[in-house]
Amino acid sequence: MERIFKRIHDSYSVLSDVDLRAQYERDHPDIASAPVPLTKDDARAAERRARLARHPYVAKLTRLHELLDSGRKSLASGDFSKAYTDLHLASRLDPKNQEVNELINEVRHRHELQRAAEELKRGEAAEQEKDLVTAAKCYLNAAHLDPKNSLAASKAAKLLLQPGNDLKQARSLAQRAVDLDPNNADHRFVLAAILDQAGMGKLASRQVEEALKLNPNHPEAKKRQRQKKSRWPF
Repeated sequence: MERIFKRIHDSYSVLSDVDLRAQYERDHPDIASAPVPLTKDDARAAERRARLARHPYVAKLTRLHELLDSGRKSLASGDFSKAYTDLHLASRLDPKNQEVNELINEVRHRHELQRAAEELKRGEAAEQEKDLVTAAKCYLNAAHLDPKNSLAASKAAKLLLQPGNDLKQARSLAQRAVDLDPNNADHRFVLAAILDQAGMGKLASRQVEEALKLNPNHPEAKKRQRQKKSRWPF
């Protein structure tokens, strides 16, 4: 019955829309050229159509399609709040609708990516103003909202090197950044500094070696060279 009502609803939507009906007739010239039987009692036919449109299932299906269309448009335009509202209402009409549930997950994901980008910008602004506490919180928020954002993870890890912070968390974030973007020398130098502070000198040296291969002229590389010269002037 559900499939039958859906076909009836889709057919009614096409036939009642001038443009859609014209397009359908162009796509199916054999049907368009066929003689259309006239109803003896047009009033009764119109009444039946109106009664069908008021059927609870048809009304529910129509509303579901309206909410889906609105949700897709809002998602495409970046209005995630409106998209979520429409799709949430659609899910209440049909909780088992796979397309609705997939779209809701996509809205949540894209909204989190947007928030992560905003938190990253806030963190960079706070860091420029030397407000490292706020910057660290923003970077951590960005890394949490977008686990695949290597820059947010690396920046958060770097600021967590400050005394009193969780070095274990800093190492986890720095390792994540390197795993996500292994060809980034900045990420490897951050991980090396954390490993060095944790007393893992050999692992730190390996990260430094890899970072130097990627960028021999990195500022951190020159800084380490100066430190070596100051220790061993010969």
